[in-house]
Amino acid sequence: MNYNISPIQRDFYLECMLNPLANKKFNINMIFTLKIKSESSEQEILEAICSTVNNQPLLLSRPCIENSKILLNFTNNFSIKEIAIGKFTNFLEKDDMFNVPFDLVNDKRLFRIKLIKHSQDRYYLLMSAHHFIFDFYSAKAFSQQIIDTLQGNITFTKKDFTKEYLLTINKFLEKQNSLKYENIFLKRLSKIRKVNEKIFSDFTKFEKIEISKKIVMEQSNDNNYRSALLISAFGYTFSRYINKEYIIVGVPVPNRIKSNRKLISSLVTTYPVIIDSKWSIEECIKCVYKQLIENLKMQFYDFNQKFYQYSKFDMMFTYYPSKFAISNSSAEIKMDNLFTIDSPSPIHLMLNDDNLLLAEFQTNLIINKNDFLEESLHVLLERNTLQ
Repeated sequence: MNYNISPIQRDFYLECMLNPLANKKFNINMIFTLKIKSESSEQEILEAICSTVNNQPLLLSRPCIENSKILLNFTNNFSIKEIAIGKFTNFLEKDDMFNVPFDLVNDKRLFRIKLIKHSQDRYYLLMSAHHFIFDFYSAKAFSQQIIDTLQGNITFTKKDFTKEYLLTINKFLEKQNSLKYENIFLKRLSKIRKVNEKIFSDFTKFEKIEISKKIVMEQSNDNNYRSALLISAFGYTFSRYINKEYIIVGVPVPNRIKSNRKLISSLVTTYPVIIDSKWSIEECIKCVYKQLIENLKMQFYDFNQKFYQYSKFDMMFTYYPSKFAISNSSAEIKMDNLFTIDSPSPIHLMLNDDNLLLAEFQTNLIINKNDFLEESLHVLLERNTLQ
């Protein structure tokens, strides 16, 4: 049986089919620490991983064309022999499996898993997945289901999958022709006559530079306001660096609701947030915050169906759940690291729950990346202190 795909999966497939090099933008690499509290053996850990994967058929899916439609076709079950066994080093993020991009059109599997034993009760789980089958919000569900299975409590079955996935796809179908949402974006994008192709077109020719920094932000502020502060500070600074009238920032909306939080797939939709270079920083924060709230209310709307020409974002901002720890009486699992091969845009900002900022630069428009980062953070600190 073939299934319908989500809008973002359609977009990934079309981009990777037309440009195989685009696959490098869509690798999500993760390192988890797994601490065993019970007497579970390595074999039982491998079986729990396989069970979790096989109860989430979207992890086993491949794109296919049928009657001119892009659909999902499910491949054979995942087996223990497909899990690599490695040796511990102090540089796990340098593991070869993280540096090989997937081929969305031709690869049989769109994920790789490696288990590494560190000590009697501690393991490292390395996972690399194509964004086509996995998003940042899937990591918690994946982790939870592994340790639940180790405890002998399978909390998500194929029956659950069918119910949750069909409900999710129906949500996308319900919203795809919403005139209300279409008009919101028409108004938001009305002043942008032409997307700056130069910023985006050749950014993958440049080496990706990563700068990680812990930043000071008020924890009492809600996540949308904290996101608005960060997006405004960087977008405001970027517009002055490149003398561009409007900056388009792509911000993913997770499309996670009560009925699909256990589903492991790629369900996000990315919506634009517009920054006008004529705004003061105060106006910028206010307008960005308003747009973020609007975006959340438009969950499941297929933006690219009507506005694909605006999807080449100058910057992207991702707020993601990381550094989390999930435990039960059998095990504890936590995410240690999350990273990519190539950036999905010339500038990609990732902020986690602990206010750790990872800034990815893949552009020559900003020569001194550290200066740009410090200027943006100075703007952020000034505004954050005044709240």
